[in-house]
Amino acid sequence: AYWESSMTATQIANGQADSFLKTWASEMKAYGQPIIFAPLDEMNGNWAAYYGNPTAYKAAWIHIHSLFAGDSNVKFAFDPNNGPTNTIASYYPGAQYVDIVGVDGFDFGGQTFAQVFDSAFATVAQFGKPLWITSTGVVNTDNQQKFVSDMAAAVPTFHIQGIIYFSQSPFVLGSAALS
Repeated sequence: AYWESSMTATQIANGQADSFLKTWASEMKAYGQPIIFAPLDEMNGNWAAYYGNPTAYKAAWIHIHSLFAGDSNVKFAFDPNNGPTNTIASYYPGAQYVDIVGVDGFDFGGQTFAQVFDSAFATVAQFGKPLWITSTGVVNTDNQQKFVSDMAAAVPTFHIQGIIYFSQSPFVLGSAALS
């Protein structure tokens, strides 16, 4: 489950989304099955309302995490965009608040898998958490087979434990957990 908010990180840290989040936490707990929750993803991209203040972002993340403290079935995924990678570490809220580290990245035209992900993987590997590709796909389907083949080859290299893949025309969510 993703939660992309139009609120700033400061607003979230100050509790302005608590009513919604407490309801969602209760519903996730009642569901009882494993859930991967990626709140405030792609925080290192200027399109996110919670971008630009890593200190406030970490406070918002920790606040959200506290609202789900009793939900043992919910795992938290820290989910930056593949670029810019130079700010990813400044947004990381800390190992005690993150169960999975994911990276979002897409081939928007003739890029290789390595061009899309290698720099981000090098950055997030330092966190020592299970690694996922939390959102990927290929816009130009001419390159799709090569991109997916390279992605499959990268699984053992980077110890990738899961992939969420959006297929083109239109993007359709698909996912796979890897053993």
